[in-house]
Amino acid sequence: MSFRLIVLLFNITILASCSSLRAGLYLVSIDDKSGQTILQNEPNVKIFMKNVVDSHENYSIKVFARTAVNFPFKRTKLLTHSYYLIISSDGEFHTLSFYGTEMSFYSEGAWALDAKSDRNSYIMYREGNNQWDVDEIFPEKIIDTQKTAGNIIDRMGS
Repeated sequence: MSFRLIVLLFNITILASCSSLRAGLYLVSIDDKSGQTILQNEPNVKIFMKNVVDSHENYSIKVFARTAVNFPFKRTKLLTHSYYLIISSDGEFHTLSFYGTEMSFYSEGAWALDAKSDRNSYIMYREGNNQWDVDEIFPEKIIDTQKTAGNIIDRMGS
């Protein structure tokens, strides 16, 4: 049994509050260092997003939701994670998400660019394997790339 599965089962059975359970699930799904990699990379995320704002005509944004962990669960309110998909005009894509869990003594979360679980869930979804229970949110709407990227940058600074 993998370490992540053990931690997940521990969190489900031991932790009583929903927020504690959600925090535990996020820590399992973020990275092996409980989010430290994401925290260290967050300044690069802001630089990337400023580039998206400056050349917004070369990008489009979509929004997806998935299960928080890659286990055979259906997505529920407790087990939902959402992320942005940023697609450049040449077809290259990046994922962007906020992990809103206390990740260190000075942070209540961080923005993650190309988190492995986000990328993997999207690639599998695109290939027809919807193991992560991925759905596009607002598929019929065109998202204003410049405004959305600018709003994300504003939230990074708050």
